[in-house]
Amino acid sequence: QLVFEDINVNDAFGKTTFSDGGLSTSNALDMAASIKKNLQSNGYSVRKQVEGIIALLMIKRTRQVIFVWNNMFFHGELISVNANYTMFNKQGHPIRAVVEMQIQQNNNNATFKSDLAYWNDVFDEAFDSSLF
Repeated sequence: QLVFEDINVNDAFGKTTFSDGGLSTSNALDMAASIKKNLQSNGYSVRKQVEGIIALLMIKRTRQVIFVWNNMFFHGELISVNANYTMFNKQGHPIRAVVEMQIQQNNNNATFKSDLAYWNDVFDEAFDSSLF
């Protein structure tokens, strides 16, 4: 289970920007950061990250993963992704999501590549650099 958040407290929780009748320095900085982010990237949202993970299922090569947890790792294939948006801001953008992934361990090393050249090719195929 993965949790994604992209939250501005003032925007998400309707927190007032005035404290004790005046605008605080902290709130002013938060407001400025929020305005800048909203202008540059269409606001706070986790949609791109979540849709990126779901898109991994579309191509067999991008389903190949290496799961790493501390000193343990194994080769596997991403077999399912389930995403739930659990919080939205005032504009309706999803700002928190929980993504559940299932990875099936792959013990057949002949079908799973672990060399750098393979992963560079997969990356180039999945994220066409001409689009950026």
